[in-house]
Amino acid sequence: MGLLTGLFGSSKKGLLHDGELGDFTELTHHGDVMTWKGQTKVFNETISLYMSGNSDRLNSSEKTKLLNTLKNEAVIEPQINEVLRIQYEQGDKEYSNWQTHFNCITMSTMNNEVSITFEEKESLYHFNVFLLNSKVVGASIDS
Repeated sequence: MGLLTGLFGSSKKGLLHDGELGDFTELTHHGDVMTWKGQTKVFNETISLYMSGNSDRLNSSEKTKLLNTLKNEAVIEPQINEVLRIQYEQGDKEYSNWQTHFNCITMSTMNNEVSITFEEKESLYHFNVFLLNSKVVGASIDS
């Protein structure tokens, strides 16, 4: 058993508690950099949250960007709705609002870039919306 643990790593994952954002579970560990998974509430939905950090704390720059994003949620949501509308209409689909067509499922602040992923209800395609300084700067679609 010790040989397998040495080859494939320990199955025990680290835990981290952040006073403002709650509890996180370690996903990956590369040297001193760890990827943490937690949860946050945005647009009235509880979603998965991915952030980097070390064994003691979340990355402070990413945390600041996340908190600014959450604070500006009311300003960001219409921008998200618009970029998703454009993506939808480019696919020759009728659009009403993001809540009708999508579930908000994840947010990531990895590499100091904030992205929010929306899953299309009918196809399960993922529409990724990218933010910079609490402004939507682009979108992509993953199938």
